Amino acid sequence: MKKRRLSILLSIVMLFSLLPTTALAAGNYPDYVRVFNASGDITSLSDGQYLAKNTDSSASSGYTSGSPYVARYDKSTGTLYLNGYHGAATHDMIFSLGDLNIVVESNSSFTTSTTATDKLYGIRVDDGKLNISGSGKLTLSATGSGNVYGISAKEGVTISAPLAVTVG
Repeated sequence: MKKRRLSILLSIVMLFSLLPTTALAAGNYPDYVRVFNASGDITSLSDGQYLAKNTDSSASSGYTSGSPYVARYDKSTGTLYLNGYHGAATHDMIFSLGDLNIVVESNSSFTTSTTATDKLYGIRVDDGKLNISGSGKLTLSATGSGNVYGISAKEGVTISAPLAVTVG
């Protein structure tokens, strides 16, 4: 009888010890990711939203498989997909408030520059990790008169896609 009780107690302890692991596995994914079009217009992509073309000044909603896009966001995986994306900004960055996965499906780029002496980032992830992967090449350029950071993430960066970064 003691072995049976001990076995049940041990099973319950193991079950409760695994709950935090499964809860944290969901990721710290943000509700939106900030991107820019080719003209420097800011757009926040929420779950299922996308830029169909680099010249679009606002996001389209309801992405479905096969729809043409240059950037789209999937919150369930925290993934920003880039497919021929070419964005530009003055004194700003691609930005996420939580873990972000960027999948570069085809060659894409982002350029930001400023003459101000403030900090300048190309891609910035606050309160999370940044993973960049994919078969396309991501070219990132950040040029400024102050402290310039090409890529910044609070909890680390993993890169497994072709990447070219220019920081000045």
